[in-house]
Amino acid sequence: KKKKNKTVNKTFRGAQDLYVAEDDFYKIYNFLAEFDNLKGAYRGSGRSELELMREAAKIVRNTVPNYAYVSDFIKGLRRSPLGNFVSFPAEIIRTSHNIVQQGLKELRDPALRSIGARRLIGFGTATAVIPPTVVEVYRGLYGITREQLGAMKRFLPEWSKESTIVPSRDAEGNYYYTDR
Repeated sequence: KKKKNKTVNKTFRGAQDLYVAEDDFYKIYNFLAEFDNLKGAYRGSGRSELELMREAAKIVRNTVPNYAYVSDFIKGLRRSPLGNFVSFPAEIIRTSHNIVQQGLKELRDPALRSIGARRLIGFGTATAVIPPTVVEVYRGLYGITREQLGAMKRFLPEWSKESTIVPSRDAEGNYYYTDR
């Protein structure tokens, strides 16, 4: 039994390490992208690379989910039956707000205007265009009509009523959905 527990714990730690490594990879990638954008925008302005690196780090800290930044209230909710699941939506709300604020701030700076426009267009696309497109693609792939999708939505639990529902069907014709 002890050997089995050690194996399970070792596997769990390995999976956790991979998750953290992936998370770190994307944060580093975002930092390098933000830094490169700032260097290009402020080329010849006399701003130091260190100053631009600090600004890039601040942007990443505010616009990429990081569970260390959830509020004490959310940290308290983690101990409830909801567990860590409350952290993700809280971070999405925090970072979404910060992405819009960052984009608006950049639009007001002539050197950063194109970065701000790209940031806001990307955010708008990710929130308003991609979800309905995915639903329509899946509806088409599985031959699900809008009426059938509407019927599926009538049976959703209360917490999913406003969610994007991606429909599917198995080989026997049974309907399923993924709550996005």
